[in-house]
Amino acid sequence: MLLTPGGEPAGNMDRTMLLSLWVKQLSSESKNAKTYAVGMGRPTYPLSADTAFAVAGYWLSLALKSVITFFGVSLLKYIPFFNTQDFVVAMSPAIDYGHPQGELPARIKMARALNQWYGS
Repeated sequence: MLLTPGGEPAGNMDRTMLLSLWVKQLSSESKNAKTYAVGMGRPTYPLSADTAFAVAGYWLSLALKSVITFFGVSLLKYIPFFNTQDFVVAMSPAIDYGHPQGELPARIKMARALNQWYGS
């Protein structure tokens, strides 16, 4: 019978979860020794390469906008005809809501593909 670190029977507990509990327990008991969780399986949610690139691109663009905004606002005080508020708004990392029916370039592309597919 398998037991949890607390001494209770594991019963129908998922084996990966049980291993994770034991790894955490052993890590907390042995402060100086390293504990490696080997063979615990894959993550439950696979991350596609497209998603990873999209997320990385978003955070990279956000970091670049932050740097540009920081230096840009510092330099804008020397340019009297430039509106600082407009600059900050333009560099905002906020993502706006798109059109409820989809973005126009994507809709045009889909319409062409469907017309070609169905022969209209």
